[in-house]
Amino acid sequence: MAEGCNSKCGICKSCFIEPKLLDCYHTFCSPCLQKLAVRDSKIVCPLCKTNISLPDNGVSGLKPYPFKLGYATEPNAIMDACELCYEQNIAMATCLECKINLCSNCRNYHGKLKASRNHTIEPLQQNKSENVDQSGENDKDKCKDHGKEFSFFCKPCYCLLCIECSEEYHRCHQVENLSVLLQSKKEKLLVRIASFKARISFLQNTADMVRLKESNYDKHCLVLKQDVKEHAKYLKDRFCSTVDELTNKNLDTIDDIKTKDINELDKYLIEIETAKMSLSGLVMITEDFINKLSVAHFREEFSHIGKRLDNELCKSVSTFPSIHDLNFERKDVAKDIIENIFGKVTARAKKNETKQTYPQLPLPELGLLSVHKAEKISEFVLETDIKDIVPAENDYAWILSNNEISMFSYKGICISEGRNENSNMLPNAKRIVRKSANEIRPWYGCLKRENTKYNKSTEDPFTNELFCCVVRNGNLLVYNDRDAKFYELTDQESVQNKIEIDNFFQQMHKYRYSYKVKAVAMKQTKNLNFVISFCEDVVLFTDEHFKVLNSFNKSGAQFKAIATDNYGNVFLADSKHGFVYMLSENGVFLQNLLSENEGISNTTDMIVDECGHLWLVGSSKSIQVFSYQ
Repeated sequence: MAEGCNSKCGICKSCFIEPKLLDCYHTFCSPCLQKLAVRDSKIVCPLCKTNISLPDNGVSGLKPYPFKLGYATEPNAIMDACELCYEQNIAMATCLECKINLCSNCRNYHGKLKASRNHTIEPLQQNKSENVDQSGENDKDKCKDHGKEFSFFCKPCYCLLCIECSEEYHRCHQVENLSVLLQSKKEKLLVRIASFKARISFLQNTADMVRLKESNYDKHCLVLKQDVKEHAKYLKDRFCSTVDELTNKNLDTIDDIKTKDINELDKYLIEIETAKMSLSGLVMITEDFINKLSVAHFREEFSHIGKRLDNELCKSVSTFPSIHDLNFERKDVAKDIIENIFGKVTARAKKNETKQTYPQLPLPELGLLSVHKAEKISEFVLETDIKDIVPAENDYAWILSNNEISMFSYKGICISEGRNENSNMLPNAKRIVRKSANEIRPWYGCLKRENTKYNKSTEDPFTNELFCCVVRNGNLLVYNDRDAKFYELTDQESVQNKIEIDNFFQQMHKYRYSYKVKAVAMKQTKNLNFVISFCEDVVLFTDEHFKVLNSFNKSGAQFKAIATDNYGNVFLADSKHGFVYMLSENGVFLQNLLSENEGISNTTDMIVDECGHLWLVGSSKSIQVFSYQ
């Protein structure tokens, strides 16, 4: 890791090389970003995991970091190499005594040596002569029309004003002092920076605590492993001594029983031998009586010896002594039995002793994503059906009803009624094309230009197309269902651009759109994106080349009306369920602004006037006007 840098790349942990600023406001080296995986022309921020869309020329086309970084280097800048090691690491410091450049590892090593530990080591300055080109920045702080510095901010128009602009064009608007506003916003950001720094300090303390816990945990595991080994040794010794003891005990038991049984057998053997000798003696004497005794003497002894022999013959043999049947009864020592005896290591989730929470500092509201509360300020009903409505100047609107275009205030007061001769000129007008607050023209299915100041008109021979919207350059965008193309029409009776989109309707088909388009609700946002609805339950957000960027879906909805304001907000009206949703110009949902509880139903058209009032055209020729700022 490089040392001596105030800021470091979150990937390589070293000083920045050609830093690039992502849309998530994280900064990385361009070479590091080149190594990230690209999917669908997007990369993922390694820190916050935000999907970042890449331009056509890839990472090199990303926005460079706009401010000076003291240690940021250009890709072709010549970097000093470490003069102490052979690894050719980039030098980050220099020893003033030794007059050599050092990398971060050698710098630490150099400071530990006895011979050089007292040397003065300073960070090596890179790109000392680097200057940030701020030419043109001052011009951005001046009004292009009057050449004066901006001093005010118009909230409804969301733009910067010089003093002449505020008095000439924005006299009735809500205007704030720019320096006071900027100071307030800077203070809000500074408070958040302080909160971030407190969190960084907290995370550093937490990281130190984690490292300490990791060290203690490692020590605990070493102690536990030693305990297991000692227990195993104890069990081995205990087991061996017990086995030896049981062995001797069983051997002694065998010897004792054997001695008893042998004694019994010896006693029986003596008894048998005695009986045998007794019978042998009687056999011997009887045979001698028979063979050697005189007749007289034999006659005298015959009865005695006969009875003696008969007595012996009547005796039975002695019973064989009972001896023991010795066996060694044993059981198999299964692994689970040994494990039950030995024990095992268990791991249970330990309940957190303390709950980690960030330090809380009071934060003032930014005023960017605050919840808007809509308030109805007016409601009126016209006598005829409303075909179209577009903003006029201030809090007025042009309304096309039947055969005339009239200007109404937000209170429903008709300021400028269509004249009869004009009414005759608008028998089949379908929509109003607004080029500016004072220049409008009717749309007949062909393009007819009507200038409210000079009453001049022209026609474009371009018929039977679906009206879409007016783009930022004042041209009209229409959709031709026959060839599935968008046409950009000028007010000079010509087709300026024919937009062929090969895969647009294939993309729409993924969002359940049918290929047959019956109606189009469409607006161009402040950042030139398009918001497109074909009056179904999905709204598409595309770039100016109709590449789908995002979508918003509400099952069963019918989004028939779309409006945008100067703040970059997009409003979608679900005419079926009576809801108005607020989204960002990139399709991010912000909030539900209105619902049927406010009496919203069957909204067919919707605009935001120059003063920031939301006009809703509903059924029964009614118009409701809401304030939501």
